[in-house]
Amino acid sequence: MEQMDALKAAQREGFVQRIVGHLKRFAPEAIAGLAKNVIHDRVRLGVRRAENHGIRGFGYTLAFVQTMFAIGPDFDQHPAVQAVLNDVTLPPDARVKKLFSAEFPTNWQEVAKTTHADAWAEDDAV
Repeated sequence: MEQMDALKAAQREGFVQRIVGHLKRFAPEAIAGLAKNVIHDRVRLGVRRAENHGIRGFGYTLAFVQTMFAIGPDFDQHPAVQAVLNDVTLPPDARVKKLFSAEFPTNWQEVAKTTHADAWAEDDAV
Protein backbone atom coordinates (compact mmCIF):
# COMPACT_ATOMS: atom_id res chain seq x y z
CA MET A 1 0.00 0.00 0.00
CA GLU A 2 2.85 2.39 0.80
CA GLN A 3 4.30 1.78 -2.66
CA MET A 4 0.98 2.70 -4.26
CA ASP A 5 0.78 5.89 -2.19
CA ALA A 6 4.33 6.77 -3.19
CA LEU A 7 3.51 6.12 -6.85
CA LYS A 8 0.39 8.31 -6.65
CA ALA A 9 2.34 11.08 -4.95
CA ALA A 10 5.05 10.91 -7.62
CA GLN A 11 2.43 10.98 -10.38
CA ARG A 12 0.69 13.94 -8.73
CA GLU A 13 3.97 15.84 -8.42
CA GLY A 14 4.69 15.10 -12.08
CA PHE A 15 1.31 16.58 -12.97
CA VAL A 16 2.13 19.63 -10.84
CA GLN A 17 5.44 20.20 -12.61
CA ARG A 18 3.89 19.79 -16.07
CA ILE A 19 0.97 22.09 -15.25
CA VAL A 20 3.27 24.77 -13.82
CA GLY A 21 5.34 24.57 -17.01
CA HIS A 22 2.20 24.88 -19.10
CA LEU A 23 1.02 27.92 -17.15
CA LYS A 24 4.41 29.59 -17.51
CA ARG A 25 4.41 29.00 -21.25
CA PHE A 26 0.77 29.51 -22.21
CA ALA A 27 -0.83 31.55 -19.42
CA PRO A 28 1.90 33.61 -17.75
CA GLU A 29 -0.63 36.29 -16.83
CA ALA A 30 -2.41 33.77 -14.59
CA ILE A 31 0.64 33.39 -12.39
CA ALA A 32 2.26 36.81 -12.77
CA GLY A 33 3.53 38.20 -9.48
CA LEU A 34 3.13 34.93 -7.60
CA ALA A 35 6.04 33.35 -5.79
CA LYS A 36 7.20 29.98 -7.12
CA ASN A 37 6.06 28.14 -3.99
CA VAL A 38 2.61 29.78 -4.16
CA ILE A 39 2.19 28.73 -7.80
CA HIS A 40 3.15 25.16 -6.95
CA ASP A 41 0.86 25.11 -3.90
CA ARG A 42 -2.07 26.41 -5.95
CA VAL A 43 -1.48 23.86 -8.68
CA ARG A 44 -1.23 21.08 -6.06
CA LEU A 45 -4.54 22.27 -4.65
CA GLY A 46 -6.06 22.13 -8.13
CA VAL A 47 -4.77 18.63 -8.77
CA ARG A 48 -6.22 17.46 -5.43
CA ARG A 49 -9.57 19.11 -6.17
CA ALA A 50 -9.65 17.51 -9.60
CA GLU A 51 -8.90 14.14 -8.00
CA ASN A 52 -11.75 14.72 -5.53
CA HIS A 53 -14.05 14.92 -8.55
CA GLY A 54 -12.58 11.69 -9.92
CA ILE A 55 -10.57 13.47 -12.62
CA ARG A 56 -7.34 11.58 -13.24
CA GLY A 57 -6.18 12.13 -16.83
CA PHE A 58 -3.48 14.74 -17.31
CA GLY A 59 -5.29 16.78 -19.98
CA TYR A 60 -8.48 16.95 -17.96
CA THR A 61 -6.60 17.77 -14.77
CA LEU A 62 -4.80 20.54 -16.65
CA ALA A 63 -8.13 21.93 -17.88
CA PHE A 64 -9.53 21.85 -14.34
CA VAL A 65 -6.51 23.65 -12.85
CA GLN A 66 -6.38 26.22 -15.66
CA THR A 67 -10.04 26.97 -15.00
CA MET A 68 -9.26 27.54 -11.33
CA PHE A 69 -6.69 30.15 -12.36
CA ALA A 70 -8.82 31.71 -15.11
CA ILE A 71 -12.30 31.70 -13.54
CA GLY A 72 -11.69 31.35 -9.82
CA PRO A 73 -10.30 28.85 -7.35
CA ASP A 74 -13.72 27.63 -6.28
CA PHE A 75 -15.37 27.57 -9.72
CA ASP A 76 -16.35 23.96 -9.09
CA GLN A 77 -18.74 25.10 -6.33
CA HIS A 78 -21.07 26.85 -8.80
CA PRO A 79 -24.37 24.92 -9.01
CA ALA A 80 -24.20 24.44 -12.79
CA VAL A 81 -20.60 23.20 -12.58
CA GLN A 82 -21.51 20.95 -9.63
CA ALA A 83 -24.35 19.44 -11.65
CA VAL A 84 -21.91 18.41 -14.37
CA LEU A 85 -19.13 17.27 -12.05
CA ASN A 86 -21.58 15.16 -10.01
CA ASP A 87 -23.24 13.55 -13.06
CA VAL A 88 -22.70 9.87 -12.35
CA THR A 89 -23.96 8.92 -15.81
CA LEU A 90 -20.66 10.19 -17.24
CA PRO A 91 -17.10 9.09 -16.48
CA PRO A 92 -15.21 11.82 -14.58
CA ASP A 93 -13.01 12.90 -17.50
CA ALA A 94 -16.10 13.18 -19.73
CA ARG A 95 -17.61 15.51 -17.14
CA VAL A 96 -14.72 17.96 -17.63
CA LYS A 97 -15.11 17.66 -21.38
CA LYS A 98 -18.80 18.52 -21.02
CA LEU A 99 -17.96 21.67 -19.05
CA PHE A 100 -16.17 23.03 -22.10
CA SER A 101 -18.70 21.88 -24.67
CA ALA A 102 -21.75 23.57 -26.13
CA GLU A 103 -23.80 21.33 -23.82
CA PHE A 104 -22.75 23.33 -20.75
CA PRO A 105 -25.77 25.53 -20.08
CA THR A 106 -24.11 28.29 -18.09
CA ASN A 107 -22.04 31.23 -19.23
CA TRP A 108 -18.54 31.13 -17.71
CA GLN A 109 -18.84 34.83 -16.88
CA GLU A 110 -21.73 33.91 -14.62
CA VAL A 111 -19.61 31.26 -12.93
CA ALA A 112 -16.79 33.77 -12.43
CA LYS A 113 -19.17 36.16 -10.65
CA THR A 114 -19.75 33.55 -7.93
CA THR A 115 -16.14 32.65 -7.24
CA HIS A 116 -14.13 33.99 -4.35
CA ALA A 117 -10.55 35.05 -4.99
CA ASP A 118 -9.86 34.80 -1.27
CA ALA A 119 -10.36 31.04 -1.54
CA TRP A 120 -6.73 30.95 -2.68
CA ALA A 121 -5.67 32.78 0.51
CA GLU A 122 -7.09 30.05 2.71
CA ASP A 123 -5.14 27.45 0.78
CA ASP A 124 -1.96 29.53 0.48
CA ALA A 125 -1.62 29.37 4.25
CA VAL A 126 -1.61 25.54 4.16
